[in-house]
Amino acid sequence: MGEAEGDLEDQLSEQKEIKVKIPMELYLKLHQNKIINGAQIKEVVQDALDGYLAEIGDEDEG
Repeated sequence: MGEAEGDLEDQLSEQKEIKVKIPMELYLKLHQNKIINGAQIKEVVQDALDGYLAEIGDEDEG
């Protein structure tokens, strides 16, 4: 792997913070999950996005 490829890989693996607005009902469900299961909201959202993006990626291929 070349140096430029390594730099690009490093850049793509960086975490970026975004601010989004979600319906209050969804927020309350996330907060409830945090309280009951001890799951951090950011981790739940990351897992959900990863799963969703993998799913739509599979649909694009199939």
